[in-house]
Amino acid sequence: MKYPRPNKPIFLYGTLLQKKWRDAIFTQEYTLKNAYIKNYRIVYPVNPKGKKLWYPILVPKFGEVTHGKLLFNITERDWKSLLEYEGEEYEPSLVYVMQNHDKNSHNKKIAAVCFLPTKKVLASYYY
Repeated sequence: MKYPRPNKPIFLYGTLLQKKWRDAIFTQEYTLKNAYIKNYRIVYPVNPKGKKLWYPILVPKFGEVTHGKLLFNITERDWKSLLEYEGEEYEPSLVYVMQNHDKNSHNKKIAAVCFLPTKKVLASYYY
């Protein structure tokens, strides 16, 4: 499925918090801002054969908080690379995150795009 490049920041939470993975898929370096999402947690799913996967997924969990980074103004080329990297197991979804500011100001709730596992993935794995 084709997803148009969003006009909102992208919330990164798993492997893409590591610079080596961003460098592997993006053509430029982006400024990242601290953020967190409420009522979600990171899990490492286990496939039906009992093997734990090396990459995380973000799943709903009331009361949990997951920290990540916001990436702003992704280019069309890098958006296409990100879609390819995430594959068919994830889909870009609209979420609301809290952007962390310095300790003297309030956090700000903003809309962002986050790659969440598809329903098929959630039904296929244990976590």
